[in-house]
Amino acid sequence: ASHINDIFVRQTGFDDNGTSALGSSDRGYLSTAKAIAPCILTETWFGDFPEHVEKIGELGHSGVADLYMQSIPGIAKLLAD
Repeated sequence: ASHINDIFVRQTGFDDNGTSALGSSDRGYLSTAKAIAPCILTETWFGDFPEHVEKIGELGHSGVADLYMQSIPGIAKLLAD
């Protein structure tokens, strides 16, 4: 999760709010805790932050997808270690 966070912070200029583990009473917990494969829940921007909406709009679908694609080699390396 921190790997994806670092990419989004670096490429978008958004504030780095870090990452956090979900507790059993948090929304999204079961979808991550019960997954067979390693799983994270990403919230890399917020639709009620005008600066986020503007930047994500500039990136478009393919630009956002590219940010996630940039994370794949690093995540693969983390999983292999």
